[in-house]
Amino acid sequence: MRKHTYLATGLALLLLLTPFASVNAETADQSVLTNYETEMAPLFPAPGAGVYAGTLRLTINPNGIVQGSYQTADGAIEPVAGGKNGNAIWFSIGESGNLRVNANLAGADLVGSARDGTMSEEMSFTAKPSK
Repeated sequence: MRKHTYLATGLALLLLLTPFASVNAETADQSVLTNYETEMAPLFPAPGAGVYAGTLRLTINPNGIVQGSYQTADGAIEPVAGGKNGNAIWFSIGESGNLRVNANLAGADLVGSARDGTMSEEMSFTAKPSK
């Protein structure tokens, strides 16, 4: 009798937990698209020289590939390509990939640095999800 009670309890738990397991599995297997408002501020050679604002449209795929586009404040649109591993995310902006961003996910925000290879300029980088 006890054997049947354990079996029935186990089956009931399995049936209760199965929908939650499938929802989590589906979420982990889907790409996530997020629109961010970004700010980049030069650190060197001229701190406080100004802030560059833009809009980042980023898709993070389950396999860690990151892709999207970046629109500058003046309307120019550049391609974005990179990767993600854990909370670390990195990507290049532009056809030549000269602007490189290295950031970490801090909640829903991206916080890190950007480096312009053409001018050897390093900048702080922040991106907050658009409202």
